[in-house]
Amino acid sequence: MSTRDATGQEMECLFNPRSIAIIGASIDPDKPSGRPLAALLKRGYAGRIYPINPHHSEICGVKCYPSICDVPDEVDMAIIGIPAELVPDAVIQCGRKGVRAAVIFTSGFAEVGPAGLALQVKVTDLAREKGMRLLGPNCFGLINLTNSVMASFADIMNLEPVSPRTMGFVTQSGAFGSMIYIQALEMGVGFSSFVSVGNEADLEFSDFMAYLLDDGETKVVGGYLEGPRTEPSCEPLQRRHYGCKSP
Repeated sequence: MSTRDATGQEMECLFNPRSIAIIGASIDPDKPSGRPLAALLKRGYAGRIYPINPHHSEICGVKCYPSICDVPDEVDMAIIGIPAELVPDAVIQCGRKGVRAAVIFTSGFAEVGPAGLALQVKVTDLAREKGMRLLGPNCFGLINLTNSVMASFADIMNLEPVSPRTMGFVTQSGAFGSMIYIQALEMGVGFSSFVSVGNEADLEFSDFMAYLLDDGETKVVGGYLEGPRTEPSCEPLQRRHYGCKSP
């Protein structure tokens, strides 16, 4: 649960990052951890991309690094798609690197029970110590169609956008949100962005809605809300388990 509102600058690192690291990047473009890189390249993302995987020297022709700390340049945003037990260490490394925001696909946190909630709290605390904001965990991630930021593993990334791209959409359910996106697209609705918030360990539904209301590219804002949460409890999350467990 977020304890402080996100600033515009913090949100910019999610919606308009100059560089993206993909921790756990896979050589298989069909795997959740392989989809972001494939989509970023396909859509022509103009920023720098850094796949992170110690088992490969390059993926899809892009130089791969053993860890995010080995990246020679600054990293605005990290996409994390590795097993839950490895996420705390990844967040620590992101903090050391000065990463401003991270999207965590991984499931196995508050939605699975008390042990997962404890792990989620640990990850959130580690991020806050470094001033890093989190989207997720257990989420489909974020898509910004105005600048080809594909920080997601959702199948909707493969759909051709409809113009004008003016609708920003935020959802607590990745599955239902994706279905709404598809149906709206078929009816001619053009999206500027799509955000699946997952467990809302840090950034919440309201943070993204507030950002989109001030976004110049977004003229209409929509959302799918299952229920607001006022305290860090795992119970409201039991029926929302849609993140990836491993690369």
